[in-house]
Amino acid sequence: MVNSLNKSKNSRQLIIGIFLVILGLMFSFYVSSINTSDAAIWLVACALGFTLQKSRFCFASSFRDLFLFGSGQNMKGILIALAVSSIGFIGILNWILPNPLPGEFPSSAHVLPVGLSTIVAGIVFGVGMVVSGGCISGTIYRIAEGYVASIIT
Repeated sequence: MVNSLNKSKNSRQLIIGIFLVILGLMFSFYVSSINTSDAAIWLVACALGFTLQKSRFCFASSFRDLFLFGSGQNMKGILIALAVSSIGFIGILNWILPNPLPGEFPSSAHVLPVGLSTIVAGIVFGVGMVVSGGCISGTIYRIAEGYVASIIT
């Protein structure tokens, strides 16, 4: 009896999931008729959100797992992501400013010196992550999973 209930629940979830994917694709086609770049951004955002939720990618939990449980799997993922994004940033910066001189930045870079305000802001941000129970990516995927308490924090 319980097995048949689980089977019907799983098949219902599959049908709802397929329906939502089709609905999302239809919405994407509608948006692409208005603006193609918005549709592409929306599809990439959906794919990244799905990946974020399934991987449970959270900066705060990676540090917590590393120090409390000795598990470095999430931390490895974060370090790889930082390495890839740093290489990508260097490529983009070299594309924008091919021959940089020391101390020269693009006019739209908004690079500010590190000072006391940056350190205080980092500490406040870290305390906020601890109080809320995770970083923004973790909070967003928990909200999407239906964890209502994350909306408040």
